[in-house]
This record gives sequence, structure tokens and C-alpha cells, in this order.
Amino acid sequence: VECLGQRGHGHHLAVDLGQIHKWDEALAVFEPLINEQPGDHLARIARVEMLQARGTMQDALPDTEALLALKADDKVYQYYHQLAKGEVPAHVPVELTTRMFDDMADTYDKHMVRDLGYRLPKLAADQLLEIFPDRRFNLLDLGCGTGLLGAVLGPIDGYILGVDMSAKMLVEAAKHKVYYKFHQVNLLEALAATPANTFEAITALDVLIYVGDLQQTLADAYRVLAPGGVLIFSCEHGDVTGSDSQLQPFGRYTHTLASTVRLAKAAGFERVDTKDVDLRMEAGQPVDGFVVTAFKPKEA
Repeated sequence: VECLGQRGHGHHLAVDLGQIHKWDEALAVFEPLINEQPGDHLARIARVEMLQARGTMQDALPDTEALLALKADDKVYQYYHQLAKGEVPAHVPVELTTRMFDDMADTYDKHMVRDLGYRLPKLAADQLLEIFPDRRFNLLDLGCGTGLLGAVLGPIDGYILGVDMSAKMLVEAAKHKVYYKFHQVNLLEALAATPANTFEAITALDVLIYVGDLQQTLADAYRVLAPGGVLIFSCEHGDVTGSDSQLQPFGRYTHTLASTVRLAKAAGFERVDTKDVDLRMEAGQPVDGFVVTAFKPKEA
């Protein structure tokens, strides 16, 4: 018991050191823990995530190989192994995002709105009411989280369907009493399974930062929208000298504005409006992003 207690203390110490970016000290604590018990998957995955945050993911290859030896079909282990090999996965596995958002569900609203200045829901709600001043439309809110968009938008003459992988987030969203129904499912699977011409509006706010290649997502959104429908989504600005989408050390994808507009038009959207916005604050600095408002032709 004493040994287990010491290991637990060491693990927590390493994690705490990592949270304040004392990477070398944290890794030094992890080293003997993993050497003593090479099969300790919790210590290994924690070290992998620390190396990712540190920006030295290539150093995680021995850990990801060891983790896959323990459980070869684990989607999170596979994802981190791709990163350690220098590959760019198509999207962040839902198991990772679900865990993250479950953990923050209780404090998400206050943290995002008050602490991080998150205003995308207000911007999107204003746009929707400008497009549908009579409030007559059906809305698919992808990655609805705690329902911030629904809370700002209020009741409409139609229904709002909320989709999110986090059950705890959906519990919070239901408290606003404006959503007709919720589906706990991956947004990519939700789009693929939704019949064509179903919704007048689709929103994906601060969601596609977990999706690398947007081609299929935009094509599915176009199909699901009714003729004349609108898709509103946000992205973080990517380096225009790099690839269309770029995975950052902190685990989110950035996208270039030009490639995103190109993909939206290739999907069939006839009018694609964009607006640069500060998405939220992070480490005291605004996150540079853009909002896309894409319209499906009325005679689609």
C-alpha cells in the first residue's frame, strides 16, 4: 500500500509540474515510475500527453509503442502513435474530446464566457436571426456542448437538435429548455446518418478544430441542409504557408481560410461569407480565427 501511495504521489506531482510547464522536472519524475513498472499505462499516457504539450511528440514513440503492445486497438493510443511518427491524423478521436469535455461540463459556461471571452454563440445567433427574422427554421447544433447557442438564441418556430459526445455537457444543455432533442454521438457520424434536406441551418462552433480534413464534413453538411439552408462554423487560422489543415501541439487543428472557402464551394455552397474573429482567449492572448457562413442554393 505504501508503494502504491508513493507511486500515486509521484504521478500527481509529475502532472502538476506539467500543468505549470515545468516539463523537464515532470519528465524526471515520470522516468523512474515507468522504469519500475513498464506496463503502467496511466503513467505512459500522461507522459505522452506532456510530450505533446511540450512540442516534442517524437520523444513519445517508445511510450506509444509500449501502449499499443498493451492494447493494439485503442483509438487514443493509435492517434498518439501517429503523432509520434510525425503523421497527421484525420481527426482527434472522440474518446479524447469526450473525456476532456466531460471533465469541464460543470464549469464550462463560466470558464468559456467569463474567463475566455467566448462570444461565438452570440455571433452565430445574431446571424441566424438576420437570415431567419421570423425565427422559422430547424437547427442542427453540432457539438452543442452546454447549449450556449440555444441559450442565446432562445425559442424558435421550429426545433433545435443538439449533438455532442459528452453526456455531461448534454445534461447542462437541457437546463436551457430550448432544445427539442439531444443525440450523444460523434458529429461526423451524426452528419453521415442524417437524411438529406432535413435542416434549414447547421452550426458547428469551436468544433471543427478537432477535425483535420473538412472535405467530407462540408459535403455531408451540404447534403443535410434543405435548399436555401445555411451552415455556420468556425475555424482557427492556420499558417498560409503550410498545409490546408495543421495539427497544433495542443491537439487542435488550424485551417487556412482560402482552403476552407475552396472546400465549401467544392461541396456545393454557392455563397461563402467569412469574417475574422477572436474566437476566445488563451494564455492571455486572443485566438485568431474566422467564422464561415455558407449558403446552399435555393434550387439545389
